[in-house]
Order: sequence, then structure tokens, then C-alpha cells
Amino acid sequence: MLTNLSYVALKLHKLLVLIVGISLVFASILLDDFFIKIIFNLLNYLFGININIQENLELALMSAPLLIPVFVYHDLVAEKASIYSDNKDKSGIYLWRNKINGKIYVGSSVNLSKRFKNYFNESYTTRLKDFMIIYKALLSYGFENFSLEILEHCDPSFLLEREQYYLDLLKPDYNILKIAGSSLGYKHTKEVLLKMKNCIASIEARKKMSEKTIKGNR
Repeated sequence: MLTNLSYVALKLHKLLVLIVGISLVFASILLDDFFIKIIFNLLNYLFGININIQENLELALMSAPLLIPVFVYHDLVAEKASIYSDNKDKSGIYLWRNKINGKIYVGSSVNLSKRFKNYFNESYTTRLKDFMIIYKALLSYGFENFSLEILEHCDPSFLLEREQYYLDLLKPDYNILKIAGSSLGYKHTKEVLLKMKNCIASIEARKKMSEKTIKGNR
């Protein structure tokens, strides 16, 4: 956004300089020295602004990380099937982006399709929303207010290394842990760990019961 605005400002500035320059030519013919001096000073001022705009533009280009995701999904509900098929049996790095406040979350998985199925499972995210900010945000804002980006597919052996790269580069707001694949800098209490364990066990038990029921009805 900043880069686009800088380009527009630069274009408008060049147009303004051209207009003032033409005015200076006509002023030298039609006006006296007083008005010529005013226009000449204005022209010098505009050239000074030009340098600042160019410097800001260069800084914006240098500071803004260039990311070209493998896939970008803007309508998560409509594109759910594509999300699963595009990432089936693939490992990689993904990014959730809140369309309202711009906050992001970076994650990784050895099986992206399976991970996204967990995200779209409301029962799963509801049970674990107190342990992961991104789950709580997805439930609060709704999937319609998030986009999903697949930053890259990579070999599982490089997964943590690549996730750490994006954590350092993007400094995501929704990530509690800042070190990929570890709990450094954040510790759950024994009570919270037990609650997490019980929640996951309950989810797995319900899943197995559901599978048995389906098999029994066949």
C-alpha cells in the first residue's frame, strides 16, 4: 500500500513540476522579476520534495518483504474443496490474514490438508480456542473475514527452518511462540496442559466413535 502511494505521489509531483516549469517560461515573458522569483523558488522547493519522495519510495521497497505465495484463498467457504485438494499430502508453511485488522498468523504442517480440516472443524477450534489465539480469532471474526495463503510447499525436513524464516521476517501478531516447533518463551501451567490433553483426547474419542458408528451402519 505504501509503495503504491509513493508511486502515485511521484507521478503527481513530476506533473506539478512540469506545470510550474511551463509557468516559469511564460512568467519570464509576461511578468516582472518579483513573480519570476516566486515561481523559481517554488520550483526549487518542488525539486527538494522530489528527493524526499524518491528516498521514501526506496525505503518502502527495501523494507516491504516480497512474498509470492503458492496459493491465495480469499473466499474460504467457497474454496474449501480447493484448499484440501491443492494441499493434499503436502507439507509447507501457511499464513492466516485477518481482512479487518491486518493481523496474521504463520504456521506449518507436514500434512496441510489435514491441518486445514482441523481448522474448519468448529468443534475442534472451539475446544482449543483458549490455547491458540488464531483459533479464537477465526471463531470471533468468522472465516469470511480471513484469507489463507500457502507461502510455500517444502520437504518436511526443512519445515521448521522455513517456518522460522517467516516468523522472523513477518513477525506475526497471532503467534504466541516466536520459535518454530518449540515452546521457548511460553509455558503452560499444569492445569492448562491437563485441560489441553483432555480436550484433544475427547476430540479423538468422538472421532473414533463416529467412525465406528458409520462402519456399523454400512
